[in-house]
Amino acid sequence: AGTYQVQLTATNAFGNDIETKVGYVTVNACGVTSIYPVYSKVYEAFSEKLACYPVSNATEYEYEFIPVLGGPTIIYNRGIPNNSLLLGWVNGLLENTTYNVRVRAKVGGSFGAFGIIRQLTTPVFYSSTSLLPVYSKTYQSYSEKVACYSVANATEYEYEFTPTLGGTTITYNRGVANNSLLLGWVTGLQSSTTYNVRVRAKVGGVFGSFGTIRQLVTPPNSSATSLLPVYSKTYQSYSEKVACYSVSNATEYEFEFTPALGGTTITYNRGVVNNDLLLGWVTGLQNNTTYNVRVRAKVGGVFGPFDVTRALTTPVSSNRLAFVDDNLGNDEFQNNINIQLVIYPNPSQ
Repeated sequence: AGTYQVQLTATNAFGNDIETKVGYVTVNACGVTSIYPVYSKVYEAFSEKLACYPVSNATEYEYEFIPVLGGPTIIYNRGIPNNSLLLGWVNGLLENTTYNVRVRAKVGGSFGAFGIIRQLTTPVFYSSTSLLPVYSKTYQSYSEKVACYSVANATEYEYEFTPTLGGTTITYNRGVANNSLLLGWVTGLQSSTTYNVRVRAKVGGVFGSFGTIRQLVTPPNSSATSLLPVYSKTYQSYSEKVACYSVSNATEYEFEFTPALGGTTITYNRGVVNNDLLLGWVTGLQNNTTYNVRVRAKVGGVFGPFDVTRALTTPVSSNRLAFVDDNLGNDEFQNNINIQLVIYPNPSQ
């Protein structure tokens, strides 16, 4: 380990125009690790992850937490090769406290040296929670999920939605220990509106304080829907499923396929409440072609607007074989499958 001077000499193909550069490289001792910089932060919940750089052939990682303002040092070791943990697993951490954190790895039966010290600050309360960052976004459908950090021993989670431009604050509580919900379950949300969202958890029969505020934007229309992102892909078979976000009280879904490079737009409507279909059911799709796909839902006898466009690419082969899917009825399966069998005699008999 140490800092070393490195010299690089370069020349052109003719052997002249020689140029020399000098720099310095710092090499850490083998097996030295520290927490990732991204985890050196103020934590919002004890259910958040903490992790260090992995070390080759390490069998254990030992974390050391020292209060910056003084106090007992806490050691945590999972006793396994996994280099991550949840903050709440470390017994003895105080609320709203900044710690110097070091980590060392065990390789070949011996612990190496502790690495660089980085700091983190624990949540304000053990019951602290907030909207998970991944759900602070613009929603495409009211059937999408909203979730917060989980809290140990929580029996309820209460969500508070306040319009950023002013208006009525809406509170939603499922009354169960589950920390997630669907956006459409929250009665009174306005379309295309930005809300400040706070969450608090009930532990031991008492609600804690609300945590960090995060924002979300509701869909433009309560009947808005679009292709689920997981189905915006290159398909390998026409028997694969296509699906959109479900819409409350929808009686039909209409899928629109438009070739990205131009061509005839194809519309498909199952005429039922199911929000999925098999790609092979859509007559007229060309092989190995990218389509822009939009979907709209019929609610109360009226189709809503088409929403976000997502792309998919059809399979290279035109072999279309539809298989039964959990959400697809047997009658539809039987009506949409067409198999031709060619049987050859066994030459050995």
